[in-house]
Amino acid sequence: VRDRRDRLPRDRRNIALLDPRRREEQRSPPGGGRGATNRTDLQVNDARWLHPCSPWTPTWTTAWVNLDKFAAVCAFHSSHAQLGLTFDPTTNRTKSPEHVQVRVAEGWAGLTVFGYEVYGNLTQRLESEGFVRDVDILPMGYDWRLSVADWEQEAFPRFFRTISDAVSKNGQPVVLTGLSMAAPFTHAFLRWANAKRGGKSWVQKNVHAFVPVGGPFNGAVNALSALVGGMAFAYTPPGQPGAAKFTCPLCDPPMAEQVSEEHFVIKAVDGFGAVLKELLMDWLLTDFTRLAREFPSSYWMSPGVDDSIPDRSYVTLQHGPWAQPEEIKASGLPSLFRRLLMHDEAEHMKYALSVGTIEDPGVPTHCIYSHNVRTFSHLTFPAGGAFAEIGASVEIGDGDGTVHSESLSVCERWKST
Repeated sequence: VRDRRDRLPRDRRNIALLDPRRREEQRSPPGGGRGATNRTDLQVNDARWLHPCSPWTPTWTTAWVNLDKFAAVCAFHSSHAQLGLTFDPTTNRTKSPEHVQVRVAEGWAGLTVFGYEVYGNLTQRLESEGFVRDVDILPMGYDWRLSVADWEQEAFPRFFRTISDAVSKNGQPVVLTGLSMAAPFTHAFLRWANAKRGGKSWVQKNVHAFVPVGGPFNGAVNALSALVGGMAFAYTPPGQPGAAKFTCPLCDPPMAEQVSEEHFVIKAVDGFGAVLKELLMDWLLTDFTRLAREFPSSYWMSPGVDDSIPDRSYVTLQHGPWAQPEEIKASGLPSLFRRLLMHDEAEHMKYALSVGTIEDPGVPTHCIYSHNVRTFSHLTFPAGGAFAEIGASVEIGDGDGTVHSESLSVCERWKST
């Protein structure tokens, strides 16, 4: 815990909990969630005419993550793509496939994965202190796939109303807390509220404190690795056969070769024949990667430009054994995608760099994060090939296992912290 202020007072502050969804965070609860429902934070209403994924009577069903195999195919497969998005670089907003609607599950269901409440331990502790759900502990789900421009249209105004209503009913300003991507989401909301809704006076009146937990305020190299190398690479542990080379120049003691493990997707389909397993893995990885590249948040959660330090390089291109390597700085990531002939991805990244979350949010902040865990910190791959090909390498550095420490510690520099 990095907190240079007094601890939060123990009076009855309203607590707003935010949907923490991040690609790296989608895990089942301990024990696999047996006997629990699989309702999660995103729901879909598919009304496409005579489409195999559209029921005769369209209704809202779970889309992320549904354990029903047919529902999963409809949500992710490229020929159906209920969760797919089209990004408009002129408005920086997205739209779903025609006749498909996606929404956030209401209330606490929006903070649930496989029946497991993400904030279950925290809410139980708060309830033991006298807090009451839906009175002074309030959930705030949001569609984590979207762009900041999308959130400005629906999620931020809804968040604004939730806070205003809570303060009006309970007579106390709120404490905003959230895990992972919920931290920069809240930061972006506070900036929006300062600029477009009530100004600083509203924020100062209604927000007592901001408590981000593990916030990737300047993105994660892990997220960037999924965009350029595919979802398989982002989940590849060092030492896995066929994977890129992993180095850790700062590890003490030096990083030892790790025991190889089956890929998480292979584990998920264990019991199938080897050939079918491989085909299913390829299909899942291809579609997950395609979907990730359609989500504006994937780029927003990749490293950006931190104006308080020199423009940093997160990618190195190798031009051959006799040529000097080329460093790609954060500001050059859109150009990198164009060089890889990923023009839509370049537009996504260009917009993401314009809506960073590194400046002081202007409210008392209590910053919580972990570190000293091996984390992706730099990517290297051949200039003329794909990131996942032989010759790619990942430098391991300090972080929380997903987010590198430089991004986690951005909040330490704020005067409000």
